[in-house]
Amino acid sequence: MRGNIEARGTNTWRITVALGSAPDGKRLRHRETVHGFKRDAERRLREVLQSVEAGLYIAPSKMTTGEYLERWVSSYAAVHSSPRTAQSYQDELRRHIIPALGNIPLTELRPHHIEEYQVRALSSGRTDGRGGLSPRTVAYHHAILSEALEQAVRQDELARNPAKLVDPPRPARPELSTLTVDSVPRLLSAAAQSEYHQVLLTAIFTGARVGELLALQWRNVDLDNATMTIVATLYRMAGAWHLKEPKSARSRRQVALPTAVVAELREHKLRLEAERAALGTVVAPTDFVFCRVGGEPLHGRSVKRALDKALEDSGLQHVRVHDLRHTHASLLVQAGANPKVISERLGHGSVAFTLDTYSHIMPGMQQSAVSAFEALVKTSREVSPKCPQALPE
Repeated sequence: MRGNIEARGTNTWRITVALGSAPDGKRLRHRETVHGFKRDAERRLREVLQSVEAGLYIAPSKMTTGEYLERWVSSYAAVHSSPRTAQSYQDELRRHIIPALGNIPLTELRPHHIEEYQVRALSSGRTDGRGGLSPRTVAYHHAILSEALEQAVRQDELARNPAKLVDPPRPARPELSTLTVDSVPRLLSAAAQSEYHQVLLTAIFTGARVGELLALQWRNVDLDNATMTIVATLYRMAGAWHLKEPKSARSRRQVALPTAVVAELREHKLRLEAERAALGTVVAPTDFVFCRVGGEPLHGRSVKRALDKALEDSGLQHVRVHDLRHTHASLLVQAGANPKVISERLGHGSVAFTLDTYSHIMPGMQQSAVSAFEALVKTSREVSPKCPQALPE
């Protein structure tokens, strides 16, 4: 296998590598122009030769990175992702990634291109010109790009995935905002007359995600046994409602209901049955638990507005709807609940994730553990027999 370098101008070089012969006897070559010093051309020549020797060589293509990403998101991602996820991929690719990297030929995309993009995105990546994107958003871009380029590797359009050679930015740990045990009754009292009272109460007392609660149907609720089963999540996109599987296998779970929630849901169902009877219909097992009079599910944005109003009326600090889930978990930790039980109620992938997420927000837990350890050791020392005196020599 042979290759050579030819000067083509000031700091411009052309490398040529012999690739053998085609079936028709035509000689095949790889030709590429390299800009920079001769050592840059020599380094690139070695890379091409090594890829050919290892059987990883892929002939340069005229397809740009942008063309490939458009094809990937409209074909592969559309089939292998939920509609909402595919739409998110498409939005981020078209708004940020393709404008920055799209003109680079796919086979010439290098790790330094991705690193340079991340630096620019963090400093000035917002499309409104108001500064940079968050590390979490840029890390998400890295994940999208890496997934797309990995598919190109599997289809022999790339020899390797350059995104895997780049470390994404590490997002800062988000500060969890939760309600205190004293503020929960104040919030629920302020929301008592709202049609969203039941969903807010259930969110706080079960730790379920709002999308999971909005997807809840009466066939998923067993009031006699005080349980509900999470089997789906609900979202709205392009003017239509969509039900999809929970985000993970562990998210599909049965959750025990507190007495207060069971009582509230019984009253809620009686009111629904009365409203439906006036309309000449009944409450069916497949009807949504939290819905409007006509049966249409509640919108997540409406739940947010209802929470904001209840917080304002009760004079409490602002929290997000998702923070009601954090509130449930943190209060269970404070009450000394078994971490495995908390993890199962929340549908987490592991107990370790639950502990890592919530244990640090409870002040005094570490000191309590130290005090318990000290008391145990002290008790042990008091009941232990005294050590015998050393025998005389």
